[in-house]
Amino acid sequence: MSEIETLLFLLCGVLTTIFIVNWYRYLFGIFKPKRKLINDYILGLLPFVLFIIIYYTLRNLASFDVVNDTLFIIFYIFFGFTWIYLFNKLIFLFYDISWIDDIITNGNYAALSAYVGALLGITLIYAGANIGDGPGFWCVMVAGGIGAILWFILALLINKFTGIIERIVISRDLGSGIRFGGFLLSTGIILARGSGGDWFNFWQTIIDFSDIWIIIPFAVLYLLIELYYKNKYEKENIPTNVTTSCLWLIFFIILSIYLILYVVPPFKENPIYLLLLL
Repeated sequence: MSEIETLLFLLCGVLTTIFIVNWYRYLFGIFKPKRKLINDYILGLLPFVLFIIIYYTLRNLASFDVVNDTLFIIFYIFFGFTWIYLFNKLIFLFYDISWIDDIITNGNYAALSAYVGALLGITLIYAGANIGDGPGFWCVMVAGGIGAILWFILALLINKFTGIIERIVISRDLGSGIRFGGFLLSTGIILARGSGGDWFNFWQTIIDFSDIWIIIPFAVLYLLIELYYKNKYEKENIPTNVTTSCLWLIFFIILSIYLILYVVPPFKENPIYLLLLL
């Protein structure tokens, strides 16, 4: 490891420790006037799920100099949880969903659904940025950063036109939380594909994101669906159907996987890394 990587390793290790300790301290240590055990179970297991996603990617799909190097795998795990720690704060800042206030303290199932989808989505983008060969951690930062920015922009535009976050946080509409969580997760899947692949250079990385142009019609489709539910909610003033929303969530996930497997072109391979392996 270089000096910068060593310093980053230590910093990310400290931030990861802070994140995990605070996560379980808040989860099991604060007073919950509206205690919901299902929220405790899901949030309690969520860090393990995020760990498995990151670890599997690093062990099987990461750069050739990472997959068999335990120290680098630990480094990128710490890096990943630091990524989650920082974006967890941005989710509250931009989406106004507080995992402490809305989910733990007030037991909001709708917020839980959206929040879990958000954390899974942002973790998948990080994992995707680790797929392929590259010269260093900054490649992951650049590719994953571009994917995360696009992910935030799409979600904010959806909220701008539909006001779905208010229905989740204020009205506690579970159906809205499930659908929005499904959108955040499925766009995370697509953007994970956009963030992945061998590193060429900065500009090529930006150009390569055009491969996932399909995310635009995907977002438009979700927008139309959400506008329908918005009008229905405003007219009838009753919660949206949970079963139907679960079916939409499954549809979004299956569609996003189908798109990256059969519509989006395969990863481009940089021949320089093939030479390094010889």
